[in-house]
Amino acid sequence: MDDVDKVLDALKVHIKKEIVDNYFADRVYVEEDTEVLQQEVQDYAKGMASLGRRFMALSHALGSQNACALMGEVLKLQAWPFYLEYCSLSGREQQDLLKDARRHGLTAYRRFRNLILSSTIACSRRAWRSTRPTSRSRRT
Repeated sequence: MDDVDKVLDALKVHIKKEIVDNYFADRVYVEEDTEVLQQEVQDYAKGMASLGRRFMALSHALGSQNACALMGEVLKLQAWPFYLEYCSLSGREQQDLLKDARRHGLTAYRRFRNLILSSTIACSRRAWRSTRPTSRSRRT
């Protein structure tokens, strides 16, 4: 009977050790995943800020709320993104949105059209990049 008690005690110790090892291994995985997710959240916030700035620049390039509404219909958007934030900017800040935009075209109409197209393409590219799945590996 004494040998059986020793075996049971050894088995209890082994089971406890296995539980502790599994707990700390899972804890390491959770901490690593948390760090990765925090980095993804920061990247997402930066991307959304950049996307918001591009949409606000497009709003400024369009010049009126009616034009923004028409562009929203063309792009099949329920509500024009970041328009309320754009409206809350001062006139100087609104003008600064397009200060880095490259204006090309021979006539005023062509410069306006190219500005709108460039802004729209930049917004759609940025939005597409923000919706792509990440390459984060998942442990099982």
